[in-house]
Amino acid sequence: MRRLHAVPSTQLGFTLVELIFVLVILGLVGAIGSSFLVDTMDMYQRTANRVKLMQKGRVAIEQMSRYLRAAVPNSVRVSASGKCLEFVPSVAGGYYLNALPDSENGGTASSSVAIAPLTYSGGAASFFIVAPLTSADIYTAASTSARAAVSAVATNSVTLSGAKLFSRNSPARRYYLASNPKRFCLVSGNLYRYSSYGFLTSTLDDTSPGGSADLMLNQINQSASSFSISAGSEQRNTSIALQLSLTAGSETVVIRHQVLVRNVP
Repeated sequence: MRRLHAVPSTQLGFTLVELIFVLVILGLVGAIGSSFLVDTMDMYQRTANRVKLMQKGRVAIEQMSRYLRAAVPNSVRVSASGKCLEFVPSVAGGYYLNALPDSENGGTASSSVAIAPLTYSGGAASFFIVAPLTSADIYTAASTSARAAVSAVATNSVTLSGAKLFSRNSPARRYYLASNPKRFCLVSGNLYRYSSYGFLTSTLDDTSPGGSADLMLNQINQSASSFSISAGSEQRNTSIALQLSLTAGSETVVIRHQVLVRNVP
């Protein structure tokens, strides 16, 4: 007959204290690991939000810069609050051949302008602008302003909508063909581009000018975003400062950009 031997108590398994100790260690390791995982995911999400904001902001800034670089000299103006910016886009330019009638030479108002041969594929030309020294020279409704409406453009001539007496001649006999004004405005956390509203001769404010409104950007911190202008001179280009502050969740990105606008009347 075979005998059964008793197994020593030390080989029966873990004690309760050992099990509790292991569970505590596993809990600590799990807590530390989950905290690290949560922090990593949160950091990833914040980085992704920041990248998205930067990309959106840069696209809007580049679009605005492209428009402004083609603006007629001295046509850019900014509202008192810095929330709206208006300009007149140029579609072509060149040189006229004979002195234009103006308030200084006492010439007779005329509706025909002889120009050097011109070929362009830009947008429709609605206005003929000569020697604007300030934005008021362009936006004013005075009969002797720097702006005249255009009825036809040919290779060697421009026909105005009516007889015009300009405010002055360009020293280099330079002219610009332009379309209707455009406006960028910050409204309730959004950036809009307004167009097709025509010339408004009143002081630029923050109200909608009418026409078409295209949404360019959202998620804007309204109070921290603005436009400003540093007027140029005969030796210095006009400088436009654009600042957009974008917010998504807890992330905020501020984009600052400067655009130089030619200042040769």
